[in-house]
Amino acid sequence: NNNNEDDNFFHAYLLISLIEENSGSTTRNDVKGSTIVLEAGEELLQVSAEDAVEFYTEGPTILATNMGINRFIVQIFPLGIRVLEGARNTFEISVETEHNSLKITKAECYDPYLLLLLEDGSVVLYELQLSSSTNQPKLVKHNLLLPRQHGVAMAFCLYASSIPKIKINSTFKQRPSTQPKEVIF
Repeated sequence: NNNNEDDNFFHAYLLISLIEENSGSTTRNDVKGSTIVLEAGEELLQVSAEDAVEFYTEGPTILATNMGINRFIVQIFPLGIRVLEGARNTFEISVETEHNSLKITKAECYDPYLLLLLEDGSVVLYELQLSSSTNQPKLVKHNLLLPRQHGVAMAFCLYASSIPKIKINSTFKQRPSTQPKEVIF
């Protein structure tokens, strides 16, 4: 580390999530796996317990991302969310206590938001905020009430459009069909 300003534009860690093949189980509680953490430098080197890197490694990682304008690393894994500053764990949210032991199956991030899909199809939105008094991070949960009459959530995306919002009239007209008369393969 030569304290070059350009170093701020590179990631410090590479996380590789592994799931054991042929674990012999299909139940949610028996999924086995791990996360390997590599530190980026002149070479990619696997970190060890002695390196004081506090990523979750006891199971697979669903998503790892920078948040808080790159101040924090947020790691999502089936059992929870870990927020790190550098390699130090600042806090963790356990889904066992927050979401009745439902595991996280998918995650999406658009700073400062985290969108999580739980195994029952419910969707949870968290917002990363900084405490005004301590400047420490916290995740604020926003309840999303999605209608269940059509089913449960399967996929989602957080998206920011660069296109300005436009007002759309409440009446819509059907476009004339533009389907070709002949299809050639």
